[in-house]
Amino acid sequence: MPRGAFEDAIAKGTLLAAIENTQVLGYLLYRVARNRASIAHLCVGANQREKKIARQLIDRLKLITSNLDCITLRCRSDYEANKVWPKFGFTPRLRIKGRGIDGTELIIWCCDHERDDLFSYGTSSKTRVAIDANVFFDLIDSSRKNHSTSSSLTETWIDDTVELVVTSEILNDIERCPDIQNRRLSQNRASEYPMVSPATARVDSIAAQLREAHPELATNARGESDLRHLAIAIADGVKYFVTRDQLVLEKSPEILQDFDLHILEPVDLIGHLDILDRECEYQPQRLHATAITSIRARSDDIKGLVESFVSKPEEKRHDFKSSLDSYLTNPRQYNVQLTQSDQKEPILLSAIEDSTEGTRLKLLRLASHPLAPTVLRHLLMRIIREHANKGQRSLRVDEPLLTTEVKSALEELGFYCHNKIWIKPLLRGFLNKEEIQPNTHPIATPSSYLEDPDLLESFIWPAKVDSPDIPNYLVPIRAEWAEHFFDLDLSSMRLPGICSVRPELNLGVESVYFSAAKLHFAAPGRILWYVSKGNESLGSMEVKAISRLRSVVRGGPKELFKRFRSLVFMSGMTYTMQPTKTSIQSSSRYAFPIRNFSIGQSNALSSQSLE
Repeated sequence: MPRGAFEDAIAKGTLLAAIENTQVLGYLLYRVARNRASIAHLCVGANQREKKIARQLIDRLKLITSNLDCITLRCRSDYEANKVWPKFGFTPRLRIKGRGIDGTELIIWCCDHERDDLFSYGTSSKTRVAIDANVFFDLIDSSRKNHSTSSSLTETWIDDTVELVVTSEILNDIERCPDIQNRRLSQNRASEYPMVSPATARVDSIAAQLREAHPELATNARGESDLRHLAIAIADGVKYFVTRDQLVLEKSPEILQDFDLHILEPVDLIGHLDILDRECEYQPQRLHATAITSIRARSDDIKGLVESFVSKPEEKRHDFKSSLDSYLTNPRQYNVQLTQSDQKEPILLSAIEDSTEGTRLKLLRLASHPLAPTVLRHLLMRIIREHANKGQRSLRVDEPLLTTEVKSALEELGFYCHNKIWIKPLLRGFLNKEEIQPNTHPIATPSSYLEDPDLLESFIWPAKVDSPDIPNYLVPIRAEWAEHFFDLDLSSMRLPGICSVRPELNLGVESVYFSAAKLHFAAPGRILWYVSKGNESLGSMEVKAISRLRSVVRGGPKELFKRFRSLVFMSGMTYTMQPTKTSIQSSSRYAFPIRNFSIGQSNALSSQSLE
């Protein structure tokens, strides 16, 4: 640079020098035009470069030009100095072709000053959420492993309340991309998001505090960049920061306390928003009259869910967590339910997806709990009933790691294994064989089922086979028994633990009914349950449910009680011993969902009744 240029800069006051004992250690020459300062030269003596002279000169320039919009500079893309500018608060804004013979690109770097203008005072009802580099690149690159999880942040229902923003540090992250085409694409995509870029002095101050409190965050260039993302968000007053960086997430409690910044994974933010929007759906629901509850799973539960439900040794914990993340980040698509005991012990975990093609169970896991097999069958029956009543055509189990216990339950409840996928058609009403065949899409009714009405009814339950080969029997039951069996209207009036009902009996899909009367029943068949008034006069005197009759056994009281001990309703009950009793074993209870039938209507449906 000619001597005259230095003299001109001295005259204009645009030359800064670092001097020690009359020795010039370094200097910075800049120009001012269009309300911005542009660095023309920054030089530091070779033997002075460990004294942070360059930083002191730039900090001084930031101070004396704070009334301007920004500070800019140009640097050849092949210079090592490009690694330094981000440390001084600069971000790359543009690449242009250089004027040199080789045409090497020049990078235009910029450091913004925070200056309010007319547009700075606009208000938005949305909550600003800053996204880290890893989340940003997930959003713009569909080939990345976490693209699906992070993309849930752009769902319409989230966009109604949240504004995703990027910090100016994202430009430095993009600049490190070696591929020119990908770099330009990323720059274009970054321009689609609002960019927060507060005063550099404020950012530098917060970054220094973060660096001092958490030195492990800034052990390399990438870590330093993560730290500046946080500092920029804090300096601009952003309250939420989304990242997948585990080290940053581990520091979230301390950073929240010191800087009022909530650091979350995508799944945590989405779960938090969904709970606020649909709080009632996250309340625990009792299963029948028991203290066992089913509750919508939250992102806070993930660590415990992984511990309780990972399928060992076939599945890695990380892979299972990724699956859970994908379901919990899409709460409007997947309903993830956790069933737990009254002691909050996990029992069962499921994820249900409703689509135009039918209902899919994407996840079906049992914990090591003695009630797990019983609860599994109860919940499968409930899912079958609920989704059949919604008009869904089929229920498909997509869980890839089914246990033997789960497969056994699926088979019992009429699921059919087709190409390693368990499927059950969801039908309603009374259907003859000709009507069943075209309604079992997406699978054809197995020919062996068509030859056996009882087997066919298992397949289409809760629909019924319209066949004279399956008789119907009307059985009266007192209200105080019905409430533990199927009558939710009555059982909902009781508090959990008020009586000695055992959950494994109350929730079981199989039950046994004892009678001293001489019954002319034959299995298979159906039982229509007529609820009498009972001792408390609470019964509705209506037929309220139907069960499938599995067996009829006659014998002495002790013999029958011993044989069916596991299916007896109440513990500690006493019976009037008759010389001979009949036990009726039934399964697949189905409470009528729309309306009940009076005794007059029931007689028309029954082929036999009690003598």
